[in-house]
Amino acid sequence: MSSRIRSTGNFPEGYVPFRQVREELPDPELYSVSDAVTLEALHLPGPEPAIVFIHGGLGSLWNPFPQLYTFRGEQGLLTYALAGNGGFSIRPEQTIEGHVADLKNLTDRLGVDRPVVHGHSYGTAIAIEYAKEHPCRGVVLHAGGDHDLTPTWEKPLLRLFLALRLYRVFPKTAAMRALARWAACHEETSESLVEDFL
Repeated sequence: MSSRIRSTGNFPEGYVPFRQVREELPDPELYSVSDAVTLEALHLPGPEPAIVFIHGGLGSLWNPFPQLYTFRGEQGLLTYALAGNGGFSIRPEQTIEGHVADLKNLTDRLGVDRPVVHGHSYGTAIAIEYAKEHPCRGVVLHAGGDHDLTPTWEKPLLRLFLALRLYRVFPKTAAMRALARWAACHEETSESLVEDFL
């Protein structure tokens, strides 16, 4: 693995572009975790405790790409696409309990025991419930997006995007750029960083 950062574009110093991370890390694999659910996941074995990343509502398994790049080889790492996100299993009902069961089945299948669970946005609720039911070495909650912490418009918008799979239709359009700028970026964020985010 190359530790040299090949930065192009208008990125902050030390920033590792997504393309570089994608080139240097292995491809995700598919794991059947139940009769109805197959998850896309990237598992990088390493020292314990493993860190398990749970993305938010419109996220993907690549959301923690800077952390995956930084901690590769130093910790076991697991990131995955929630059922209903990405191009694989669609859960008839998107429930926190169902996602917790999927995560437990995935960690069992991969031999990940007592992880540090990192939840982002909607993933915070999954991380909390997982930790309440299964032994963990730690829980990291980042930008909690459930338990009425989100704006009233966000949950219906997320449901619409997931139901119609719009995240696959609009990945790099002007509409998604505008949404990213408005909802996820600082006003001084460079276009290069917005493109990398998308």
